[in-house]
Amino acid sequence: MSNLPKPAVIDTYELGALLTYATRYALGRKTYAVNDVCCSLRKCWKYLREADKAVIRRDVLEEVRRHRPDAAAGCDLDDWRSILELP
Repeated sequence: MSNLPKPAVIDTYELGALLTYATRYALGRKTYAVNDVCCSLRKCWKYLREADKAVIRRDVLEEVRRHRPDAAAGCDLDDWRSILELP
């Protein structure tokens, strides 16, 4: 018998909402949150509704377009661009 916790059950709407909130939190930050959120987005992308994908893409695209080449957060641009390349 395992002592591991059972996985949480979350519906598609809740998943999309949480990932949208997480994306908006991480945009513009210079912390590990960017990589964590992008990893979660890539992992869960296939489960998101098209409407959620569109909102996340729009928000990420605005961040990428707003980026200044000399900004310290430039290291996170590759993570954000990887989201824009998702199907």
